[in-house]
Amino acid sequence: MSHCRDCGLLLSRAVPEGDNCERDLCLACGYIEYDNPRILTTCMVHEGERLLWIRRALPPDVGKWAIPGGFVECGENLQEAASREIEEETGVRLEPWSLNLYGIGSLPLLGQVYVTFRAPLGAQNYYATDEAEAVALFSASELDWANVAYPDINFHVRRFYREVVKGSFGIYLGEVNAERGVRVLECGKSHAVQRLVKDF
Repeated sequence: MSHCRDCGLLLSRAVPEGDNCERDLCLACGYIEYDNPRILTTCMVHEGERLLWIRRALPPDVGKWAIPGGFVECGENLQEAASREIEEETGVRLEPWSLNLYGIGSLPLLGQVYVTFRAPLGAQNYYATDEAEAVALFSASELDWANVAYPDINFHVRRFYREVVKGSFGIYLGEVNAERGVRVLECGKSHAVQRLVKDF
């Protein structure tokens, strides 16, 4: 952004008073432009030991398989965003409050935070859409892992496949960081106890 949202003058790059980061700010009216992470939701929709995947029709990674998901819009809660994205990409309609939290992951380098849910498919039909060239259910052994979008998070999907076989799910907090690598914590049932997960 180059101009102030309030007065229209050019923004300058400086550290605002009382802050510790450089930001775009207006020296005329004092407006500060904060660059905050974008929030995305995904959902592990499953039937038995299979997960619902889309073959992407839109950039990035056109033609590769991905878990349904996308950006949260203003005015939506997290579950509503996930439910909308699932329907837009697969035709499947899931009640937002039927989705169960599965994990939260930070990608600081990209300025993104992912919130992942899980939900059974139930007796629903799915189909290709403008956003998905194809939609299909795959078990872990059926999926073409070499043709999956965003391979950096494959450990997350592989863990879900192991858990769906057992029918027992954790809730995870994670980070993919260029400097620190991948770190994942499993939250206890009280969300007060965490342990480092070493499964990737």
